[in-house]
Amino acid sequence: MKGQAVVSWGSVLAGLLVALAALVVLVLAGTGVGLLRVDAERTVADVGLRTAAWWVLALLLSLFIGGFVAARLAGVRSRTVGALHGALVWSAAALVGTWLAAGGLADVGAAATGAATQSAAALATRLGIVPATPAESAAPPDGAGEQPTADGSAIRSRVTDTIRSEATALVRARLARSPSTDATAPVASTAGDLAPSSANDPTTDSGAEAAALATVDDLLAPGEPSPGALANARAMLRDRLSLGAAEAERIVEGWRARISEAEARAQAAVARLKDRAREAARTGLHLAGAAAAGFALALVVGLLAALAGALAGRPPQD
Repeated sequence: MKGQAVVSWGSVLAGLLVALAALVVLVLAGTGVGLLRVDAERTVADVGLRTAAWWVLALLLSLFIGGFVAARLAGVRSRTVGALHGALVWSAAALVGTWLAAGGLADVGAAATGAATQSAAALATRLGIVPATPAESAAPPDGAGEQPTADGSAIRSRVTDTIRSEATALVRARLARSPSTDATAPVASTAGDLAPSSANDPTTDSGAEAAALATVDDLLAPGEPSPGALANARAMLRDRLSLGAAEAERIVEGWRARISEAEARAQAAVARLKDRAREAARTGLHLAGAAAAGFALALVVGLLAALAGALAGRPPQD
């Protein structure tokens, strides 16, 4: 009849609700069965691929059922009008699915970012172990369990902390042997220029230790040791701790080599950390793109399923 509504929106809404309900039931059932089948023979990745395939099949089945219900409730016998009801069910389902998928794609991006961060942190933690000496390998220094920083300072701090501990032990041992040497005095070129101090004055010993370790701290400042810091460290070992020139040179050169090695390891670790982060981000974007393309393809095929269901759901001809 002219002016009569061709589309039954109530039937379309009913078909949409039935399709969504069927999708939920089929997805939950398939996912549950898939997870129960995880064992030594079937890895999680294998089950995940099969579960994804089942989700696509569930989408097609649910759209077929929704189109069938919409066409049957509309009571239309025309193939064109029946197909129109199926297409409207598909359209509504596509809008709802797109709204839900938008949140899912955002979760994929967030998961990719989280995976990049975790991979980078794990890489930095593994590269942060710098066994420069047996002492460093045998006993992890303070801060070994701390979260690595983006500039690689955790790697360097392991070496510098160990060097400072060694320097502290050396200073205390030498001051205990030569208590008459005042290490708080200015660095002199020869041991004879040093001013004598009281042998049993604990204040003097404490000040001597602090002054000697301050020189070591200058050497351990961030970056490569400066020539001035190296020269001051040699002078401190020679003049304040009464070590020979050759021994002082050997100790300072060993410290410098270990610090330089730590700097190189830190820079290499940061470079690899950034590479891993970029690779993880690219992987996440590729996964998001593949998911979007797959969802679009599933919707196109779903349209065919909804049309088929609508044509099958038309009331039989009298």
